[in-house]
Amino acid sequence: LWGEDGDDVLVGGHGDDHLNGGNGNDQLHGQWGNDDMHGLAGDDKLYGWTGNDTLRGGDGNDHLDGQQDNDTLYGDNGHDTLLGGAGNDYLHGGNDNDKLYGQDNNDTLIGGYGNDHLDGGNHDDTLYGEWGNDRLEGGNGNDKLYGQDGNDVLVGGHGNDHLDGGNHDDKLYGQWGNDYLYGYNGNDSLYGEDGNDTLNGAGGNDFLSGGNGDDALHGEYGNDRLEGNDGNDKLYGHVGNDVLLGGTGNDYLDGQWDNDHVYGEDGHDTLKGGTGNDYLNGGNDNDTLYGEDGHDTLLGGNGADHLDGGNHNDVLYGEGGHDTLYGGNGDDKLYGQDAGDKLYGQEGHDTLYGGYGADYLDGGNGNDYLRGEGNQDTVRGGAGDDRIYGDNETDHLYGDAGNDHIEGGNDNDFLWGGDDSDYLNGNHGDDHLYGDRGADTLVGDRGADKLWGGDGGDKLYGGVGADQLFGGGGNDYLDGGDSDDYLRGEGNKDTILGGNGNDTLIGDNENDSLHGGNGHDYLSGGNDDDWLYGDAHNDTIYGDNGCDFINGGSGNDRLIGGKHHDTFYFDAHSGRDVIADFNKHQDTIQIDDSLAWKFNQISYWADGANTVLSINNGTAYVTLENYSANNVSADMFNFT
Repeated sequence: LWGEDGDDVLVGGHGDDHLNGGNGNDQLHGQWGNDDMHGLAGDDKLYGWTGNDTLRGGDGNDHLDGQQDNDTLYGDNGHDTLLGGAGNDYLHGGNDNDKLYGQDNNDTLIGGYGNDHLDGGNHDDTLYGEWGNDRLEGGNGNDKLYGQDGNDVLVGGHGNDHLDGGNHDDKLYGQWGNDYLYGYNGNDSLYGEDGNDTLNGAGGNDFLSGGNGDDALHGEYGNDRLEGNDGNDKLYGHVGNDVLLGGTGNDYLDGQWDNDHVYGEDGHDTLKGGTGNDYLNGGNDNDTLYGEDGHDTLLGGNGADHLDGGNHNDVLYGEGGHDTLYGGNGDDKLYGQDAGDKLYGQEGHDTLYGGYGADYLDGGNGNDYLRGEGNQDTVRGGAGDDRIYGDNETDHLYGDAGNDHIEGGNDNDFLWGGDDSDYLNGNHGDDHLYGDRGADTLVGDRGADKLWGGDGGDKLYGGVGADQLFGGGGNDYLDGGDSDDYLRGEGNKDTILGGNGNDTLIGDNENDSLHGGNGHDYLSGGNDDDWLYGDAHNDTIYGDNGCDFINGGSGNDRLIGGKHHDTFYFDAHSGRDVIADFNKHQDTIQIDDSLAWKFNQISYWADGANTVLSINNGTAYVTLENYSANNVSADMFNFT
């Protein structure tokens, strides 16, 4: 049937008919059979009815309705509307801005040129936007949507859909079902919405939003933003400087290449920076963060988090909760912050701050800087020359290997130097300091402190407060400082100074030198040949074993030589001293020439069982207990 000119109505009837509308605004009705209809020129309306029909709009703004069975519709030129109807239909919009509706069954829709609107309808449809800025809607069923060229909008609808944006800047909406969204080239926006969706941005700077369900998001190339939203999601930034946000649920986020920002948000999340200088923030709940390669910044957020800096120089913040921080390789900075945290510097020259809470800090290898800060902390320097500070409350500080600098801070602290030559300072509080091995320097500072030098030639300073100092092995130097101190040299040749206060000094083994300093002191040389000086005030000095040199100093002192050949020394500063066990057959009284220089300057007399010596007309007096005046002779004295 040929309509030619005019607005014609052509009805095919039964059979396989061929209808040409010709010019004018025509109506073509194929009715029964497999019909072939051409609208040609004009704004035509074509209705296929039953049968597998082919409808071509031709020129003009045409309306094509396949209706029943499996039809093929071509809009051709003009702004056309194509309806597939029932059956598995093929719709092609052709040129200009067209509207295509697949309706029922499994249809194929192709927009062609122009800005087209494609709606698959029910069942499993395939939609191609081709050229222009198109809108594709899958409708019900498991659909495949391809935007191709232009800035397209793809909407999956119900069912498990496949959406491919193609070139340019597209928007993809999965809606219901478990959908796959692929942005392809261009700066695309992908929204998974309901269901367990997979989103892949591919090329360009893309935005991906998983929506509800357990989604997988892949940024691929470009600087992308990925949001997991609800559900247990997996986010992969891939190449480019990406932003990843997990949302709610227990998410897995991996920045992969370049400089990424990764946020776990709610849920128990796992975050990985990959290569590049990344920023990771765990957010709420108990998270695991891995900086991996690059100079990374990690924040645990709330919850008990696990942070691992990985390679290069990283900065880690535990924030709220009981966190565990590992610096990894590189020179890292670790901040425990709130609650009781565990910090491990590992390799490199690291800086560790415990923050609030009872923290555990371990510097690992390298020359590290460690601060316990608030609460009762345990701090270990590890290998390397470390600087360790306990700060507030009762801390346990261990230098371990290397030449370490350790300070206790406020409260009652415990300090151990470990291997090598260390410096320990208790600062405030009643502290315990252990030098361990190496030539160590220990300073009690304020408070009643206990200092143990350990092995090696150590220097111990009690400082302010009633301190106890023990030199240990090695040739040690002990200085009690202020207050009433107890000082013990223990092994080897030690030098001991009582300082101010009423001190007790014990040399123990080998040849020691003891100085009481100010105050009423007690000095005991111990074994071997010791030098004992009472210095100021009234002291008690006991040489013990060995050939000892005893100088009471100023004040009225009690001197006991002990076993072997002892020398008692007096000068112009000596007071009224007592020698409790003088034996002329083994002991010597040495007189300095500032006091006297010959025997006739000494007068003596009996005082009961004792003998009193007056030296240089009473400049100094010495009482020899239980010693007869008849036994006094010049050979008892040595004038120097």
